[in-house]
Amino acid sequence: MPEQSKLWSRDFTIYLLGVAQSSLGSALSSVALSFLTLEVTGSVGAMGLTLALGLLPNLFAPLMGTLIDRIPLRIPLILGDVLHGLALLLVAFLATRASLSAPIFYGFAFLNGLLGTLTGPASSSLLPHLVPKSELSRATGLLGMAGQSTALVGLLLGGFMVGKLGSVPALIIDGLTFLLMAFLYLFITMPARAATLKKQSFGRDLREGLTFVRGTFLVALVCIMAFLLNATFAPIQMLLPAQMLRFGVGAQGYSAVMVLLTVGMLAGSVLLSSLGSRLAPALGVGLGLGLAVLGTLLFASSAFYSLYLAAATVLGVGLAFTNTSIGVLLMTIVPPEMRGRTFALLSAVAQAGMPLTLFALSPFADRIPFSSVFWVAGFAALTMTGVWFALAYPRAVRPMPKTNSNSLESDTLRS
Repeated sequence: MPEQSKLWSRDFTIYLLGVAQSSLGSALSSVALSFLTLEVTGSVGAMGLTLALGLLPNLFAPLMGTLIDRIPLRIPLILGDVLHGLALLLVAFLATRASLSAPIFYGFAFLNGLLGTLTGPASSSLLPHLVPKSELSRATGLLGMAGQSTALVGLLLGGFMVGKLGSVPALIIDGLTFLLMAFLYLFITMPARAATLKKQSFGRDLREGLTFVRGTFLVALVCIMAFLLNATFAPIQMLLPAQMLRFGVGAQGYSAVMVLLTVGMLAGSVLLSSLGSRLAPALGVGLGLGLAVLGTLLFASSAFYSLYLAAATVLGVGLAFTNTSIGVLLMTIVPPEMRGRTFALLSAVAQAGMPLTLFALSPFADRIPFSSVFWVAGFAALTMTGVWFALAYPRAVRPMPKTNSNSLESDTLRS
């Protein structure tokens, strides 16, 4: 696949539209599944276990990433979305029959996580082939804008639909959006796979990916930071629906918090897209972490629902800056033939701490003070901000040295 010479190609436009409609469905079902799980199981701890099982398959992500680097990208992208869509439709069908139970939610969560390890790294590997390298920051910002604006609509509709119509319609819509995304992938030109991978054993490819991540300072540091931050933030999603019930605002109040979180992310994506390459990705990561600290500490000190809304907005801007800038930075320094393995390993390490935290806290979830979780997360984010500016930022903005072209590290720095 030749390198694109402009941003608005047919392939990128189709991909952008697909991401937008898929985000709409996922936002709808996120509200539906959260409250459906709580309704069926009647336990915050059971919800935490469901979230943990959804994260557990990330342990297999390095294997999935190695597979993704060896096969045409169209296969994992289409297969993953088709299976995900069918699984959601099955859950919706069982809900209409009142046949749902905790084990079904556990199984669906595990399957959902497993499919994510297949489609997530494949999608991250695809984007750099759809746009010129000079437009990566702008393209990533536009994708964030499209996904977050439609997610905003989905969250607004989700609160209404779950409150008025129940969870089934939202699950059906989400299932259909996954199937539509799979169909759209048929019309996107996919990159060719590197011929060298087919000549090597699967085990050698896997070891090569692990060696690359371990030996590339910025990638290794991002993995460690993501592990620590996700481990401390993990309980928030588990406890938030129950906290909304304590405030007396229920599903609609939960949707409002998520809406403003998404509004903040949308605002951050708009700003990043307008700045483009003028904002160095490394600086964007640091600024995002700082805003995440501010938003998280606002949550921790808020005793009223109205203050949660302001905190969610600030946190959303921080998340947009952090996640988008990290993605652009990694797409810049990771060579194409390593992207599947690198993004998969990053996902595995980043998510590994979350199920451990959720499994540990699930037995005590109904007795944990909500504010204490935010205090811990806020101080963890503050520590990571200091680490980023002290260790990562100077390296990321340093001019690239000229090294031997046969060196894997030199290839990485130039890519």
